[in-house]
Amino acid sequence: MGKDIEEKKQIEQQDEAVQEPPKAKRRFLPKPIRAGLIWGGSAILAIGAGFASGFLYHKLTDNPQIIEIDAATLQIDQDALMERYQKAKDYEELEPWEVANIGLIKFARTENHRSTAKGEAVAMGLVTQHIRSAAIRNGDQYFEESLSKSEGGLDIQTGWRMYEDEQQVSTLYPSKEKTISSDASKASWDESKKETFEDPEAFKATVGYTISGHLSNYNITEYTYVKEGDDAPSGVPTSLQKTDVGYLLELELDVNLACEDYKVQMKHTSDLYGYPVFSFSHLQMVFDQELNLLEMTSHEKYKAAISPVISSEVEGTITTTYESDGIFPIPGLKDNVPYAN
Repeated sequence: MGKDIEEKKQIEQQDEAVQEPPKAKRRFLPKPIRAGLIWGGSAILAIGAGFASGFLYHKLTDNPQIIEIDAATLQIDQDALMERYQKAKDYEELEPWEVANIGLIKFARTENHRSTAKGEAVAMGLVTQHIRSAAIRNGDQYFEESLSKSEGGLDIQTGWRMYEDEQQVSTLYPSKEKTISSDASKASWDESKKETFEDPEAFKATVGYTISGHLSNYNITEYTYVKEGDDAPSGVPTSLQKTDVGYLLELELDVNLACEDYKVQMKHTSDLYGYPVFSFSHLQMVFDQELNLLEMTSHEKYKAAISPVISSEVEGTITTTYESDGIFPIPGLKDNVPYAN
């Protein structure tokens, strides 16, 4: 008996001696939840507007390999920027990226506001998708909605809503097939499909952002746009000029930096095979005399892949209107956002 025990110990020691070292752990980027329902195929046309999602800071290539980049490139000091705005004697002395962010920050800091967007995207010159979106703040309550509906032979619909307050974040989806109106301005919502997170930080840990915490689809900094005088892929160069209303900003974005979070959003909400590849992304922003943002039009062109072998050239234009001079209630489940015609 004693001999058998001794031999067993020797065998166990030998096994430990030849055991392979532990393999290095692979590091995965967290995948955000899908925020939309897809009917009739992938929503290759859907593009967003207004306030929007922000995920991890990284560079996306055609592979689509993910390569980390310096997060500081995509961040701004909002308080320092607003202090510079307050000290400026002439707003034309500000840089284009500063003007863009000042308008967005001023809007975001108002206690009550609403932005509504309307636009179209066209794929292959054949299929048109109507797009509507909205973002509302009412005190400590926040709301986002995005709807799209195609025409031209393909029945592609996407839609989702998000509600956020100090306690939780909820996401909702349309109730069943074909519940989005033809102009993408109305939808029916199903509470049984609601996903709830116990607080905004839990939502952020899963998705990478909070509704209340982001200014725009785009990362606009001094490093992420095409400078004045440089060639603009869209054909409209960056410029800032005074108008009778206030100021007009044409801002050509560097699609390799400014659109990184946006690409992640598009891939995960539009059921794309890979990250979209942008040809250009251009913003036209209208401000009043105090740089309050009144309107923004985005014009973009990109390639979207729905499989390893199928992709489509998509070009879209969306105009967002900003309002902050009233009280804007958060829509209930049966309420529609009052989109303008």
